[in-house]
Amino acid sequence: MPIYCYKCSCGANLEVYTHYPKPTKTTKCHYCEGRAKRNRNAELVNTDCGDHERVSTAMGIAGDQLDLAMKTFPGSEYVQDGAGGYNLKIKNRAHKKVEMGRRGYVEFE
Repeated sequence: MPIYCYKCSCGANLEVYTHYPKPTKTTKCHYCEGRAKRNRNAELVNTDCGDHERVSTAMGIAGDQLDLAMKTFPGSEYVQDGAGGYNLKIKNRAHKKVEMGRRGYVEFE
């Protein structure tokens, strides 16, 4: 799946994994719920999409699963997604790999 980078006016850098053949020009910011604009320079150079804080929608949960997720994965942090669910807060790439491992996920390189 392609990765598209977006930058919000609140300062958040977002990575969006999508199966859509054409990315949108904007996407919803998971931090402030504003609109983040596509950052093509970050996609080409791959610097802004680097080792920074972001959220994972793939490792997110439904709103009614928060208590169970906090017990199953202690120390994990979640951010509300605006649709009643929660996205997993990822601190950096190393943290992403740890959280994926805890859930039995494998990252293909």
